[in-house]
Amino acid sequence: MSFYQTNGFVSTKEKKMKLAEVLISLGITPDLKGFEYVVSAVEVYRTYKGVINCYEEVAKKYNVDWHNVERAIRYCITLIPNKKYKEFFGTDKRSNSVFIAMLKLKMEGYEYDR
Repeated sequence: MSFYQTNGFVSTKEKKMKLAEVLISLGITPDLKGFEYVVSAVEVYRTYKGVINCYEEVAKKYNVDWHNVERAIRYCITLIPNKKYKEFFGTDKRSNSVFIAMLKLKMEGYEYDR
């Protein structure tokens, strides 16, 4: 069963909890602003298919500027050790758009083909 099951078996709360577990395992802690932004960004990314639009939607939700969302997510990415990042995502490429897209794919059960 994929992370984003559409037939109703997986609730939104369960999706957020699973994503939170993944972020914590990567070293991103819930006390960071970017933690919640990443969770929301992955959810929004599924429908908007673009990171800039995603930032804007997350910013509206938290009543902040989209630049703040982008910066907080970027900071979270820098906290992940290189080895752990490469093991989890299968790539060294670190950018917000790659991070959000790869998290989305990872949560849907896709593996990065090396």
